[in-house]
Amino acid sequence: MSKKFIWSTIVISLIMVGCAGEQLCQSKPSMPTVSTQDYEFKLEPLRAEGYNYYNQFRYSFTNKTSGDLIIDWSETFYLQNGKK
Repeated sequence: MSKKFIWSTIVISLIMVGCAGEQLCQSKPSMPTVSTQDYEFKLEPLRAEGYNYYNQFRYSFTNKTSGDLIIDWSETFYLQNGKK
């Protein structure tokens, strides 16, 4: 085989690998929900506009009681793979 053919094959292979799609982030389930008799909480990941990754979340809290729902944001944090 000629060197030109081998180099052409290598270059084409590198281009194809470089153009392959990559999954950056996936949420399972797509909208995590926690529900008790007192409240329901939903967390919806939102994609960045025009991109294929998530850059924000939409929180939804439903109070099922007649009292006030108080959230202390200074005592909350995001976990990624079980770590703060």
